[in-house]
Amino acid sequence: RRIHRVVVRLINSLGCKIGADEGPLEALVLRDGSMPMDQAPRLFSGDKVVIFPKGWSRSARIAVLQDSPLPCTVVALVAQLSTMDG
Repeated sequence: RRIHRVVVRLINSLGCKIGADEGPLEALVLRDGSMPMDQAPRLFSGDKVVIFPKGWSRSARIAVLQDSPLPCTVVALVAQLSTMDG
């Protein structure tokens, strides 16, 4: 199995890390260039698309980690994946 991308649905969140269970996790960026840098970012509610690095795995598991003292509520993970018959 290979995960191509994942859509993460968040509610009132400020950040987290996501990635393949056995690989490095990537920080989910919820701030863009239009937001003022001298103010705290607003809580994010909505969908974010995460592109996964290439690689095949037997488990094809997704890891979500919040290692900061910030709110993170994951409502859904929708994965697009490929399988290979052996």
